[in-house]
Amino acid sequence: RYLVEDLRLDVNQLNFIGDTPLYHSVLYGRAAAARYLLDHGADPLAGKVHSPLYAAAKEGYCEIVELLLSRGIDVDLDSAQGTPLHAAAIAKDHDIIKILLEHHADPNKVFGLGYTPLSWAIRAFEPMSREPLECVKLLVKAGADLNFIDFDGGSYVMLAVKFGFPGIMKFLLDAGANPNIPDECGNTPIEVAASKGSRDMVEMLFPLTSPSSTLSDWSIDGIISHVKHFGLKPRVCVSFCAHLQFHMLLIITL
Repeated sequence: RYLVEDLRLDVNQLNFIGDTPLYHSVLYGRAAAARYLLDHGADPLAGKVHSPLYAAAKEGYCEIVELLLSRGIDVDLDSAQGTPLHAAAIAKDHDIIKILLEHHADPNKVFGLGYTPLSWAIRAFEPMSREPLECVKLLVKAGADLNFIDFDGGSYVMLAVKFGFPGIMKFLLDAGANPNIPDECGNTPIEVAASKGSRDMVEMLFPLTSPSSTLSDWSIDGIISHVKHFGLKPRVCVSFCAHLQFHMLLIITL
C-alpha cells in the first residue's frame, strides 16, 4: 500500500523477466494483495511471459481464479504454456477445472502441437496413487471431443491404456469413445494393452474392437499371445522430432 499510494509506483511495472506485481501476488497465493492491486489499476493482461490467471490455475488458488474471472478476463486466455484449463488439467486439479468450466472454458482448446485439456488430464508425469478420473469426467461432461487425436497419433483411449488407467479407459468407452483408433504406428489400443500385460484392459476392449485380419486367433488369449511373440508394429512412423522439424520447416517457409 505504501509503495502504491505514497510512492506512486506503477502497479504494472515489469520486472527483468517481464512479470508484474500482480503476477507475483498470484503466484504466491496472496489473494488480498491481488485484489488490492486490481482495485488500484493493475492490468491482469499485462506481462510478457505469464498470465496471472494461468498461474492461479496452475497453483490451485480457487479464490484468486474466481477473483480474476470476476474482473472479466477471458477464461480461455492463451499464455506461453496454453490456457488456464490446460494448466489445471496438467495439475489434475478437479476444483480449478470445475471453476473454469463453469465459466465456459473450452475443453477442446488445442495448445502447441496438438494437446487438449483432456489429453493433459490423462497424461501422468509422475507415479499417481489414483487415476485422475474425476477430472476426465468433468471435461467429457463439458463437451470434450472423445475421439480427438493429438500430435503423436494418440486417442484418449490409447492414452488411458498407455498410462495404465483402466477406470478412465472404461469411462471413455462407456461414453462412446472409439476403441479402434490406432496410434501413429498402426497399433490399436487392445494391442498396446496386451503389450503392457494389462489383461483387464484387453478384456474390456475385446468386445468393442473390430477383429484384425492379421491375427488368425481373434480371442483375448490369441491377441495376448500374438503380441507377446511378435510385439507391436515397428516404429517406422513419424517421431516427435520429425513432427517438430516439419512444423519448424513450415514456419521458415511461410
